[in-house]
Amino acid sequence: MQLIYGIFVVIFASTALAVNQIPDQFLGKWSVEKSDNFDEFLTAKGYGWLMRTLIKNSGMTKAFEKSGATFNYKIFTPTKDVIWNGIHFGQPYVGKYLDDSRHQ
Repeated sequence: MQLIYGIFVVIFASTALAVNQIPDQFLGKWSVEKSDNFDEFLTAKGYGWLMRTLIKNSGMTKAFEKSGATFNYKIFTPTKDVIWNGIHFGQPYVGKYLDDSRHQ
C-alpha cells in the first residue's frame, strides 16, 4: 500500500511541476501570418483605416525563450520591440505593450 501511495505522490508531483513551465513546443521564434479579429481590435482602440492598414502590414515576429524557472516573451516589429523577461508560467504578469498600455 505504501508503494502505491509513493508512486501516486511521485506521479502527482511530476505532473504539477510540468504544468508550471512553458511547453517546449511553444519555445522558439516565428512570424505572425494571421491574427483573427485584429482589425476589429484596432478599430475599438480608435485607430483609423490608414493606421490599421500600416499596423497589419508591418509584420510581427514573436519569440518565447526559457530562462531557468521563468520564460521570456519578445515581440519584434519594424518600429518597436516589446520584451517581457522573468515571466512565471501560470501567474499573472503585467507589462507594457506596443501601444505603451499595460497588458496582463
